[in-house]
Amino acid sequence: MGRRPPNSGRGRRAPRMDPAELTANLFSGLQAVLRALAAERTLVVMLDDLDAADEPTFEVIRAMLGGEGSLLFVGAARSGARDMKDTPYAGFREAISEQTFFSVELDNLEQEQTRALAKTLLDGFAPPDRLFAPIYEVSKGNPLFVEGVLRHLIDAQLLQRTEDGWAVAEALPEEIPLTLEEVLRQQLAILDPATAAMLRDAAVIGPNFDFNVLKVSSGREESSGDDDALTLVEEAEQAQILRKKGGAGAEGQELEFTSRAAQEASYAEQEDKAGAHARVAEAIEQEQPQEAGALAYHFGKAGNEEQRERFLERVRERREQLFNRETIETILGAGSNLPEVTDEPSLALTAQLPRLAKSLANAAKVVRLYPRQSKSVQDAIAQLIQTLEKAHEHAPSFTIGHRGNAFTLNGHAVDRAYASGEYQEAVVGIYRTNSIKSLTFLQTAGQAELLAFLE
Repeated sequence: MGRRPPNSGRGRRAPRMDPAELTANLFSGLQAVLRALAAERTLVVMLDDLDAADEPTFEVIRAMLGGEGSLLFVGAARSGARDMKDTPYAGFREAISEQTFFSVELDNLEQEQTRALAKTLLDGFAPPDRLFAPIYEVSKGNPLFVEGVLRHLIDAQLLQRTEDGWAVAEALPEEIPLTLEEVLRQQLAILDPATAAMLRDAAVIGPNFDFNVLKVSSGREESSGDDDALTLVEEAEQAQILRKKGGAGAEGQELEFTSRAAQEASYAEQEDKAGAHARVAEAIEQEQPQEAGALAYHFGKAGNEEQRERFLERVRERREQLFNRETIETILGAGSNLPEVTDEPSLALTAQLPRLAKSLANAAKVVRLYPRQSKSVQDAIAQLIQTLEKAHEHAPSFTIGHRGNAFTLNGHAVDRAYASGEYQEAVVGIYRTNSIKSLTFLQTAGQAELLAFLE
């Protein structure tokens, strides 16, 4: 009896909802679930590759911080990610209070810690010194590398399981792969050629992927059938290179590489990268046409700038619509919002933007770091009020938005000399982290209102 491929039974499509309403319902529903769980018992949410997370993910985290219940977010990110500018992760780290989170820097393992890890991975078997010494020398205590080297030794039958435990070959190779990438390449080299080819195709899609997209982009939809494609996936799972996502069953639709390094090593083996990205883009357009961001990325990698710009524009439109907090709060009944000012700004008002950006960025930073009654906070708010009063001499109200990293004023693009700079970018980062499309300042804004907003 043949196996049913993932997602082969497709029912009738649900009625289409307004995207903004759908997003608002998703956000509010997810927050309600997290709050309910955290109210019952301590809830820990684990997030891998946090440095690659998108703005909506950080919006959910931000909305949950400081709420009732016992909730802890634990995220793993690559070292140096916080210093990367213009990323949602960097903006999130910059905008939230230092008292809200703490970081733990993980160094490589010491020699005895590495030995203990190897023993654990080998079910209690302590590798002899003649085997462990070269493992530690090349791994430098990198846990992922240690695991990869052991797997390589097992695949090469230099380390074999017996009835009595593990047996080490009498003659070991003079050299063990010197890098994690080399370990992974050798692991790929001993796979069945068809499985290795499938992994190269999957790596082009990304660290995680849809089975149907893989099947279509690799040309296996018609030529090989579902059984063959599933067999290749199962072989990659047995080699511990792929795994099903989210605890899916045997016929789960979503798959992912077991590590980013495994995906990168498979991708490096893909010779025609541009052609592969073009095939992936066509497959996504067929199977998941709503994934505008992925389509823009793959068309760009394929060298098709026209299609890339087409889908990038769709991403921009969707981001403005879906992740605009004002839209979400309006739909959820969180109250009315001030209308944006659209009048053509005067040059005198425009000239105030650099000073406004500096005062706003400094006030936001100080409010995060010091108690609200401290002199530092009071001085920063007073300086912001003084700057706003100066701007209000030229207009009773005005709206500051952004396009990219540059300010807009009343919805109009302004000279880069006023719209761009260090403080403007800092304020834009705050906007993005908090899903703010724009801020409208009225002449009536006072100390209490500004302080409450910044907090």
